[in-house]
Amino acid sequence: MQISYKWLSDLVEEIPPVERLAELLTHAGLEVEAIERKGQGLDHVVVGRVVEKTPVPGSDKLNVCKVDAGQGELLQIVCGASNYGVGARVPTALVGAELPNGMRIEKRKLRGVESSGMLCSEVELGLSEEGSGLMILDEDAPVGTPIVEYLGLDDVVLTLNATPNRPDWLSHLGVARELVALTGTRLALQGAAPKESGRAAAELISVEIAAPERCRRYAARVVEGVRFGPSPRWMQQRLTACGVRALGNVIDVTNYVLLETGHPLHAFDLDKVRGGIVVRMATPGEKLTTLDGKERTLVEDDLVIADKERALVLAGVMGGADAEVGEGTTRVLLESAHFAPSGVRRSSKRHGLHTESSHRFERGADVEAVRYAIDRAAQLIQELAGGEVRPGVIDVYPGKAPQQEVALRWKRPAEILGVDVPAETSKRILVSLGFEPVAEDEKGARFRVPTFRTDVGLEADLV
Repeated sequence: MQISYKWLSDLVEEIPPVERLAELLTHAGLEVEAIERKGQGLDHVVVGRVVEKTPVPGSDKLNVCKVDAGQGELLQIVCGASNYGVGARVPTALVGAELPNGMRIEKRKLRGVESSGMLCSEVELGLSEEGSGLMILDEDAPVGTPIVEYLGLDDVVLTLNATPNRPDWLSHLGVARELVALTGTRLALQGAAPKESGRAAAELISVEIAAPERCRRYAARVVEGVRFGPSPRWMQQRLTACGVRALGNVIDVTNYVLLETGHPLHAFDLDKVRGGIVVRMATPGEKLTTLDGKERTLVEDDLVIADKERALVLAGVMGGADAEVGEGTTRVLLESAHFAPSGVRRSSKRHGLHTESSHRFERGADVEAVRYAIDRAAQLIQELAGGEVRPGVIDVYPGKAPQQEVALRWKRPAEILGVDVPAETSKRILVSLGFEPVAEDEKGARFRVPTFRTDVGLEADLV
């Protein structure tokens, strides 16, 4: 699991320095395997603007450019790329820069023409493994701005090894909760209140759960009038930092909310859904073409999300191509659900598909995160892709059960740990981790277990 330090900083009121953060998390059992400081090797790369561009005599590809890089005088740089023109803003490596690929920028001559710098591609900046041509920046990119600052690369990414029994750690919010308990700071939970208007969502789509033993809860929201396109730079940066490719605003929002909350989501093109949504078991031999382009033959143990005519999603694992969102999508159906871990695990293994979604559902997602995650996604889609969020959440919840409670005798921590832990200290620690005391006396207390702590069921777990 990769965690962005800047992103985590948004979720807690105070955050310790990176090294101290890594130490705290590791001592708490959440091992930090690596610390990567983004933007290394880009210290002397700035936003430049091409002022002039003329061919180098005797060359078919090279051009000599005059570039304003905010240095007080124009730089003369020879460039062999072809995907730019006068006025283009591009990353410009100054003399003395040493790029991530090891290339050192010095004054030199190309075809007898002096060159003082380099216009860069994403590959040369270490931002992509493949590509052709220069990286073209927005037209309003401020000339002379350090590229690390402009692209938001002033971040640190921590690679964490979350143990299988702690699925709540598979998100920025989960790590933030742990940090709050470790440091005494406070959580800064992000808003999830989309503005609703128009026809009720229930008038546009229906939801039926035909396999309640495999799907405890299924919620749906509708957003219409969406404009599909690129996500803003800040969202792309955060996704990329966590190893997720940006694919377009609607898709990016679902991935962003997954990485933030730990709860997987799916987005359908509502115009491609034929009738209402049915959560059911697959019929033997039923076909589904998943988003990786492969046609899969399903078995009756596979849970699917279907419409009235065909399967659309291999539940908890991967979406299908038939109702995929993309260019031309204007009406979005959002899904947020809870699936039985064992069923997702079997389908994932059977079809050779291990995804960000299946990784979390297999370990046990938080059933009560369903509503917050879908509201958060609807709000972000509204902000980033426009459109109107239709009133109401269609929330089918046949698997609702009383929240689990576990008792703790005040003497047990000392008996098990061999360390004296006062009752008030035990209570303070558990409350900081989200456990709610519901009854208490001089001998002990009973705590309501937060639904995101699927690993807790016994007194020893509280200890």
